[in-house]
Amino acid sequence: TPDDVIAAWDDSIYFMEQPVYNPSMSMYYHTNRKLSEAGTIITMAGDIGDEILGGYPKYWKMKENGFKSWGDVIDKWLQRIKRPLVVGVPTLPASVLKDELIKLYPDTLWNPADPVASYKALDCVAQAPNEFFARNDKYGMAFGMEGRFPLTTKMFMQYCLDIPTSYKIGKHKHETKLLTKLAYKGLLPDAIINKSKTGWTVPIGQWLAAGTDKNLKNFYTNSMGEKSTLDRVTVSQKASKALVPAWQMKDWIKRYRMI
Repeated sequence: TPDDVIAAWDDSIYFMEQPVYNPSMSMYYHTNRKLSEAGTIITMAGDIGDEILGGYPKYWKMKENGFKSWGDVIDKWLQRIKRPLVVGVPTLPASVLKDELIKLYPDTLWNPADPVASYKALDCVAQAPNEFFARNDKYGMAFGMEGRFPLTTKMFMQYCLDIPTSYKIGKHKHETKLLTKLAYKGLLPDAIINKSKTGWTVPIGQWLAAGTDKNLKNFYTNSMGEKSTLDRVTVSQKASKALVPAWQMKDWIKRYRMI
């Protein structure tokens, strides 16, 4: 609820220690707090399941992209955020970022026989540890809980990534994560088996844009009231997905006295 967002907001920024481009961070913190209050000591998370088993719609869309090289994969990966939050002037050109990523993530991840699998492998070694694992670990430890990720066993990850993408993703948009869906066929209702990926996103941006909750709107306005670069970014982009990360960035700057 909006009240839950307000209650968790400041601590979610403090314990994460770094700005993250995710509108649901306060609710991840809220979830960990609730788990702790229920007596939980160890949490088990299914992170990277979508990466190694082809669960995201973006992988389905990539089938016809025609990646010809590891550089092509890096180019596409740099474009994964549709509405990036630009806060520095001047910004680094994409070519510089690409060169640095190629140095950091070598082409041993490149599989010319299955380019989409190469992109999934990049997600596993880049986005997953820097965002998913760090988030669960930091928010869990804020309450003395240990976070575990059973799918991240190296042997299991490599085994799944070596399975051709054609076995994981079908012709139609809802046909993602096929191996998992086939395994549960007959055990779960078809409505669940055949549903498209929906994700887990708290509609904070939509609540703010629609003005549906006065307390949340006031909480946001009190924080973002001063004119700044981030205010202009928020106004110019007019995108709820960018609005919340801009707010997080500004409060992170204030909390850690970066300026």
